[in-house]
Order: sequence, then structure tokens, then C-alpha cells
Amino acid sequence: PAAVPADERSDYTRAQTLFHDRKFKDAIALLDPYIAAHPRDARALVLRGDCKADLGDNEAALKDYNSAIKIEPEYQYAYVTRCETRLQLEDRDGALRDCDTALRLDATDALAYEDRADVQFQREAYDLALIDYDKAIQLGRSSAYVYAARCDTERLTGKQDRAKADCDKALAIDPKSRRGLWANGRLAIVQSRYRD
Repeated sequence: PAAVPADERSDYTRAQTLFHDRKFKDAIALLDPYIAAHPRDARALVLRGDCKADLGDNEAALKDYNSAIKIEPEYQYAYVTRCETRLQLEDRDGALRDCDTALRLDATDALAYEDRADVQFQREAYDLALIDYDKAIQLGRSSAYVYAARCDTERLTGKQDRAKADCDKALAIDPKSRRGLWANGRLAIVQSRYRD
């Protein structure tokens, strides 16, 4: 918040930089005292939650996201990142509600569509997942992961030609993409059955 003195706000800014440099523990070390002094800073809570999630402490991350949403119920990104964390915790219903809320608050958020597609994929609602992966890509998501995820979904819905193109795109972006390599391998197995 703007009411935070500039010298204290710089701790939050430094924590953001540390987060982007993947120094999550160092970022948390700055955020803990900052949040103790400013417990109603929802953005700082979400940033700390993101750090904890990236360290694999999803339960602690969820607590920070919950606190942030209580403070600022219209904070759209908090729902996006809580959706991701709930999915990691296998709370698919909660994840879906969070992604739906995020998209209600901002229907142009490509990451929220990608996350909701991941939820639908895990729910085995492949047609719905495909719609959301399509939308995420249309809105600018262009990572190897999203193309590999869409490839995998297309494979499961019988769209083999589209799947091959998406697997190729994923591996062109990142030749070491684990999901791209896996989906491409699964697709090759399916295609070889059709040839046999």
C-alpha cells in the first residue's frame, strides 16, 4: 500500500526481485518482518505464498493466499495462484472455484485459463480442458508447457493431427520439455497402433 514508508516498501520490492531470481528463502526472510509490520498487505502475503509454494510448502502457501483474499476479496491474482496451489493439494473442486472466480474478475487472464484447463484435465473433463488451453494460447500463453498440455489433451480426445502439431511446437520451444517429451511419446504409441 502507498501508506507504507518508502524504506519499508523497499523490502517488499527487494523480495520481489529475489522471488524472480528464484531465491525463495531469501525473499521470505524479507517478507516475514515486512508482513509482521504490515499484516494487511495482501500483495505481500501472496508473494510470500508464491515463495512457499515454489519451495513445496503448499499448505503454508494456502494460508497466505487465504489471508490475502480475506483482506482483499477482489484480488484476482490471489485466486489464480490459490487455484494452482489447491490443484497441487489435489483439491480439484476448490481449484476450479478459484479459477472460475479469477476469470469472473478478469476474463482476459491467459494464466487463469491455463490453470483452469489443468484442473479440468485432472478432472478428466478433457473437452473443457481443451477449450481453456485454446483460450490461454489465444490470449498469449506460449510456453512449451501449455502446448504440451494441449497436445496431451488432444491425444486423449482423438485429435491426433492437432496433437502432433502441438507436441512439435512444445519441443521446438523447449527440446527438454518433460511433458512435451512424454506427450510426444504417448502420441507416437497411439499413432503406431493406427498404422498396425
